[in-house]
Amino acid sequence: QNAHELEENEKKYLPCNGSKSKAIILAASQGNLGAITNDTPKTLLKVKGKTILSSQIAKLKKVGINQITVVRGFKKDKIKNSSLITIDNDNYEHTGELYSLYCARDSLKGKIIVSYGDIIYRSYILNDLINDNNDITIIAEADFNPEGVKKDFIQTDKPYSKLLMGSPVKLHKISNTLTTSEICGEFIGLFKANINGTKIIKNTMNSLSKQSGFSEMTLIDLFNQIILKHPIAVKFIKGSWLDIDTVADLQKANNSLC
Repeated sequence: QNAHELEENEKKYLPCNGSKSKAIILAASQGNLGAITNDTPKTLLKVKGKTILSSQIAKLKKVGINQITVVRGFKKDKIKNSSLITIDNDNYEHTGELYSLYCARDSLKGKIIVSYGDIIYRSYILNDLINDNNDITIIAEADFNPEGVKKDFIQTDKPYSKLLMGSPVKLHKISNTLTTSEICGEFIGLFKANINGTKIIKNTMNSLSKQSGFSEMTLIDLFNQIILKHPIAVKFIKGSWLDIDTVADLQKANNSLC
């Protein structure tokens, strides 16, 4: 999508009231970007003069979400903001993002937006999530690159198409190891849950927490467990976001429209 299309996308979404929603940002990881993350959490890397975290906070507040919880880990004392609720995952070196979400389980109440701490995205995506009526909905990139390491690829009941026109799409599987023919998109690290959805997530996490290896589980494990009993909806986007995993990603983000 070009700049004009992105601007029109944001305009076409009516301003929404997210005041009844809350957010959790999973920002415990150090990242692996060489010297620039030796002493700085990845979420505090700057894109166009603003940290990734502050950019997310600004977008959340723009849609009326003011109760924001951040799960900290590496160099946690550097993440300070009087407007935030902070929860610490002091075992961040040996745990995955699911464990970070589990640390914040007491904040999983009511309507919630959950985001990885190393992504940037356009504001209209939040509007779309807040206005969504499904119990649990994840955002997926339709224009995916099948190459790469540890990407959260998804398989859905129907592939992305412009003809979907808002038709419901259900998650069938999420994995790092789907074959190219199975991949329908890539989970970007952003999802929402309504009141019933948060209950489902908490109950599923509580069940998984009793299994060996829980500390190293990821959201992939959570979602795959949930869909055994309850559907998860998928909303496709094309562009409008970036994740910061490498120095090249950081350079790209500084030249992006997000």
